Amino acid sequence: AEEASTSSEARPRRAPRRRERARDARALAEALAAGAERELAMDPHGAEVLYRKAADAHPDEVLPRLYLSKTLSDKVFFRSLSKEEARALGEAACAISAQVVADHPAEAKARMMHAANMGRLAMVSGNRQKARLVGRVRAETEEALRLLAGDTALAELAEVEARIGMASASDTASSLASTSTGQGDGSTATAARLWRRVAGKARQAVRHTKLSLSRGRRATDGPAFASEGEWLEPCWEDIVHHSLGVWHREMAQLHPVVRYAVRVLYGAKLDKGSFETALYHFRRAHEIKPRLVHSVECAKAHVAMGNRELAIEEVTRGLALPLEDVSSWHIYQDGLRLKAALEEGRMPTYGGHPDPEPRPPSSA
Repeated sequence: AEEASTSSEARPRRAPRRRERARDARALAEALAAGAERELAMDPHGAEVLYRKAADAHPDEVLPRLYLSKTLSDKVFFRSLSKEEARALGEAACAISAQVVADHPAEAKARMMHAANMGRLAMVSGNRQKARLVGRVRAETEEALRLLAGDTALAELAEVEARIGMASASDTASSLASTSTGQGDGSTATAARLWRRVAGKARQAVRHTKLSLSRGRRATDGPAFASEGEWLEPCWEDIVHHSLGVWHREMAQLHPVVRYAVRVLYGAKLDKGSFETALYHFRRAHEIKPRLVHSVECAKAHVAMGNRELAIEEVTRGLALPLEDVSSWHIYQDGLRLKAALEEGRMPTYGGHPDPEPRPPSSA
């Protein structure tokens, strides 16, 4: 009887704690939803205010601080800012995400957001800092992948990239051999044929995650916009592959003179990337979760490889996908300019967004 009495007395004390935790969870969800609403309305300033309040109210939570850092790094794209102002925002974003990584080292989303913030900071940094950031972006991205899918995933990644490198070298060598002996059409293999070979081998080494397409609402004119619920529950594995794709593309197109100068002046050895591996990662990212940014960046890799028709096909597919935030608005503008230039036979240029402060989309 005494034990039963003690048990019944303990229950009321536990119930208030459960109710308090439930209230905190609801308050956090409402705060994140409010910030997401401003993100989807292309209002990063309003989102920053709301996420900052959420971070202050829930200092031990990961997402408010990560999303706060993202709203700061989103502004790096604004042409209205000077390079120094953009760099200061990028550094502030990295400081926040770095602290989250220090507090929660086993959180893959924290690692991935920190890698994204460092990548954006590199866009507006000098050569010395850029050389330092490049290696850290790759390291954080690989750690995020390990936390998401385990050590086996890293081994599979290394195997896939090695296979792609061997396939690329073999394909190029055989093409050059046929050219030198007068066989074949005298041209090097196209990226499309190479991709078919590489993708067939890569699929055997990497598990495929099938997720549904992004839901979205279509405005009467302009792009579609992602739904709030999807934004609050982001998929992170596709961003891992996207980050690796950008890394490989940027490293592949880095001029050898610049690479040598960085090593001599700053003592930093920059790893080599490949366009073929970049294409693989962008395709994997799109398979996991179709996003505008995956297709546009993949199209840029095709442009670098001289594949105009494939680039048009890729960017057209991307422009039909929903926007998610202000950075995807800028990517959308980039995609429009890229497609127009390719269709007109011009060499596309990137960056220099005409709408540094995008207006919220029509509610229609």
